[in-house]
Amino acid sequence: SGQFTGGQAPGWNRDRSKSPPVARQVVPVQPPRKDMRHMEHRLFVTGTAGGHAWLNQDVLRNAVSRFGQVVQVVIPRDRKFAFVSFENGNSVDAALRVRDATIEGCTVKFLRAKQHQQQQAQ
Repeated sequence: SGQFTGGQAPGWNRDRSKSPPVARQVVPVQPPRKDMRHMEHRLFVTGTAGGHAWLNQDVLRNAVSRFGQVVQVVIPRDRKFAFVSFENGNSVDAALRVRDATIEGCTVKFLRAKQHQQQQAQ
């Protein structure tokens, strides 16, 4: 009545009854490494006047896409700055030539992102 009472276990193959089942080795899968190719093509964006309406990934992506192909926009939680990754360094250089940009009525400043800025924000 649904219970195993002894003898041979259900589903056990008689041909393999002399040797127990082999334990399978579980090989952990390594998580994919973060794509670091665009780290040197990052822009640090900070607001200088007019509020924080620009602190939205879609708004910021649309505003800076005029400089080149945007790969990633990161706005650290509870911070008033952002990082924008571009496909190539020419895009960062183009953004740096702009003194003050206006996004959603706010004045923002573009700076070349430094490695320590990116690590502190994470």
